[in-house]
Amino acid sequence: MYTKNASQHLGLDVHSHEQLDFVDVFIDEDSKLFIDPLLIKCFTDFDIYAHRVNDRLNSFFNYFFSVYSNPANRSEKNTLLKHAQEINETKLGYGNGLNGKGSTCQGLVKLFSPLEDLFDNQINISSPIDVPLVLHGFAEDRFSDMITNIISDILIDFTYDQCQKYKIDTVQAIEPRYFWDDTQNQWKPVFGDRLYINDTPILLVPKWFVRPKYFYNTRDFFIQKIVKYLQNKTEIAHGYRPSITELNEQLLTEYGCIHAVIFDFLKNYPGLLESYQDDLGLKYDFTDFHLNDVTLDDLLYRSEQ
Repeated sequence: MYTKNASQHLGLDVHSHEQLDFVDVFIDEDSKLFIDPLLIKCFTDFDIYAHRVNDRLNSFFNYFFSVYSNPANRSEKNTLLKHAQEINETKLGYGNGLNGKGSTCQGLVKLFSPLEDLFDNQINISSPIDVPLVLHGFAEDRFSDMITNIISDILIDFTYDQCQKYKIDTVQAIEPRYFWDDTQNQWKPVFGDRLYINDTPILLVPKWFVRPKYFYNTRDFFIQKIVKYLQNKTEIAHGYRPSITELNEQLLTEYGCIHAVIFDFLKNYPGLLESYQDDLGLKYDFTDFHLNDVTLDDLLYRSEQ
């Protein structure tokens, strides 16, 4: 079925992302793209929005980790995660464009509960990108949704600027969106002028913020920092280098799941996360990881069937 992009709904005469600063998402279904915080970090010296978002995410997760690293009651966690659940205004993710209920606050509290064990065992979680590495079921889709909530006021500003640029009408919001106020460490409502398409509020996202898949994930961390370490250790000790498949099977047989392996190795080798972050930083710094305009066009522009 043919589905229109945002630019078509808005009557813009554009034919490529080369002409746009925002991701030209589908409106009637979600586009399988996700906000990548490490990608955003690479643009902080070049883009004011990337700079604001990077500062905001660091502020939120510093506070987030402080709550989970100290004895905290359920009320504090509920407050922290009250507005962090799935939303649909960016039209990014794995949904059908009509969803948006997603995880409840209580569901997120349960999802994040393993962090308490990590901190109890003196495992240092210090970066936003550590979260999808150590938590089961928290990958691109949920992480991108959480980030969207945290930075929603910044995306509202970006959307408004784009509307001004293209002379698109905006409407004063009746319902507030909540964002993370990093000056007071709490959620705050924001109203402001909003973009509506088919009576639905829409948040436009800078095109340099997104990727179809993160380059960092639980599996990659497991291979790069645990399996390859064991390969080298075995080769030095015994002159034999086991395959990744062999070690993978051995570890899963011994521990039962990847997250149990990671938990145990982080306890015994506390520098693994920091080392992985350093490796990723070098990759992102010296590799063009953002989607170019041609790739975005291939992903988002379809011919009518």
